[in-house]
Amino acid sequence: QLQWLDGVEIEKSERIKAIQNLPFIRGNILEQQEIYRKKRAKEKTCAQKPDETEKKDDGNNVDISVDTGVDDNQQSQN
Repeated sequence: QLQWLDGVEIEKSERIKAIQNLPFIRGNILEQQEIYRKKRAKEKTCAQKPDETEKKDDGNNVDISVDTGVDDNQQSQN
């Protein structure tokens, strides 16, 4: 049984309160644990999928490069 926590003695009255609150606290912990599991599963699923916006080509992309007929190296020498 835990007698001390962080250098502070745990009194008998605190133990009694903890035992009385255990069913409520345990329920909250289990609920939070399940929420966290679902969140992590969703994060892992999203991380494994490639980024759809970068990979997807819907045909609406337009090439705006201009071909002047002059090589960039030749242009900088002029």
